[in-house]
Amino acid sequence: MNRANNQMRKKVKRKSRLKHKLLLIIVWITCSYQGFSNDSLQVLPQSAYTFWILKNHPLAKQADLLLRSARANLITAQGGFDAKLNANYEAKTFDANNYYRYVETELKIPVWMGVEVKAGWDWVQGSAVNEENKTGPEGLAYAGISVSVLKNLFFDKRRAALRQAQVMQDYNDTERRVQLLDLLRDANEAYLSWQLKQSLYDLANSAYFISYQRLDFVRSSFVLGDRPAIDTVEAYAQVQLRHYEMDQARIELFNAKLEASSFLWSENGEPQWLKDYIRCDSLLPNIQNPEIEKKLLIDWEMQAQMNQPGIQLYTFKLKALDYERRLKLESFKPELNVQYNLLGKGYEVVPGSDGRNFYERYKAGLQFSMPISFTQARGEYQTTKVKIQDTRYSQELKQNEVKLKVNQYFNEFTLYTGMEKDLGLYAKGMNDLVIGEQMRLQAGESSLFLVNTRESKYLEAMSKYYEICMKKQKASLYLQWVSGSLLNL
Repeated sequence: MNRANNQMRKKVKRKSRLKHKLLLIIVWITCSYQGFSNDSLQVLPQSAYTFWILKNHPLAKQADLLLRSARANLITAQGGFDAKLNANYEAKTFDANNYYRYVETELKIPVWMGVEVKAGWDWVQGSAVNEENKTGPEGLAYAGISVSVLKNLFFDKRRAALRQAQVMQDYNDTERRVQLLDLLRDANEAYLSWQLKQSLYDLANSAYFISYQRLDFVRSSFVLGDRPAIDTVEAYAQVQLRHYEMDQARIELFNAKLEASSFLWSENGEPQWLKDYIRCDSLLPNIQNPEIEKKLLIDWEMQAQMNQPGIQLYTFKLKALDYERRLKLESFKPELNVQYNLLGKGYEVVPGSDGRNFYERYKAGLQFSMPISFTQARGEYQTTKVKIQDTRYSQELKQNEVKLKVNQYFNEFTLYTGMEKDLGLYAKGMNDLVIGEQMRLQAGESSLFLVNTRESKYLEAMSKYYEICMKKQKASLYLQWVSGSLLNL
């Protein structure tokens, strides 16, 4: 009798140990499936990832060169208004006969309104020099002005080049923003892929360790005689499957991490690679920017039309073409240039106290030219108008394209938000079923096959949940990209 009681007490103790071990497995499942974490790992936040890309990526540095190029072009255009100093000396002597000697100096200062101010000093002597060109022994000084009265009075090539160079500064800055937006879009897309693969790997890793713990539990049950040997085979096969899935997820994580690394560069221009202990931000929705969900579709559309640099480029193109149109319009005017130079002996150029030198010592000229039919002017003007109209059509197409993309990404973001909530609830329900099936297994009312089936459904639900989370964030990323707000975050 005592022997039977002892056997009964030992059996109760074994069942108690099994219950305790099963309870530990249930706790492990509940905790592990909420997300794998390791305090020893370092997290690279998405904000820091973006910061280093904008700071060190070669494409970002190339985009900055556009600003320097625009400034250089502006300086070149401003050079058209630089003062210019000219000097010339020529002499001819043969058999001690001085045929001619020319000393000519001149300073020209272009002024904005088609006017040039100039001053100079000439000394011309020699036996072969025309008398009207000879100067006295002290030379001849002059100060005067040259004015384009009709054509080029209000607009000319120099002013057109300067205005267009000023527009190109804004154009290149906008083109720089286009390149940076595309760079951030591609980089953040790679980061999202890294987040997805990291979450899937964590899930597979947790599933592997849970299956290993379950195998240990089944083996102990078999040793105690509570489980058949076939259950150990099934549990072991499940461990092998989970190990394969974990290795597959590790490969995909490695590739995704490698792609994300391709956007990271050091300050010295050397590519950087993410170490194994570096992790990304969590993919779970509780860390998302709530401001994105508050905006309505019309808000995104208005923001895109105002801030999308791809649209703004056409605005600057049209402005530059308008300056070209104004320049071509000047070609329809006759060319009339008027020159007047006040002359003086030596280096003195004074009008005199009574101003008589203005009409007693001067050199003046008048030049007029005009094509008969203005054929070339009409052709060039029509060509410019065609360019303007073509650019306007392209601008309208770009505006419509941006509007359609805003609608597309906004609708995707909205739908994925709802799907994310639905799948989150579904995954939670499946997790409850796994825990419930484990409890039934402990009570002897279920089988290992049902537990594995429930778990597979749960893992499948979590995988879909993570994919939807990633697609929602990707739609948010593209919405910010197409609206031009990605650089402002």
